Amino acid sequence: MNGISAAAGPRSPRSWLPALTAILVTGACGLVALASLASAALTDFGPYPRTGWLSADLVIQAALGAGAVTLLIVSRATARGQRVIARLGWAITALSIASVTACTLLGRPA
Repeated sequence: MNGISAAAGPRSPRSWLPALTAILVTGACGLVALASLASAALTDFGPYPRTGWLSADLVIQAALGAGAVTLLIVSRATARGQRVIARLGWAITALSIASVTACTLLGRPA
């Protein structure tokens, strides 16, 4: 056994799953945010949606997506802290769903 591989410790075979799930969910929520913003911009009849919330959701989804990609890279690069990385991946997934739901509700017409 090599000393380097022994120092790294065992790596969970599914340590990348929460980060990959976060990427997929954030991508899907980003598409929903983009479609909502495009639909609001193309509305011809009043009352008009509040596009500020819808564009803010697009920025939030981009930031969460960047965080999810970073988690995937970190989960593959290090063997330490896999539980923390997994919890952060699930947290990003939950935040992505919560933000698209909240911003869609806040972006409704008055």
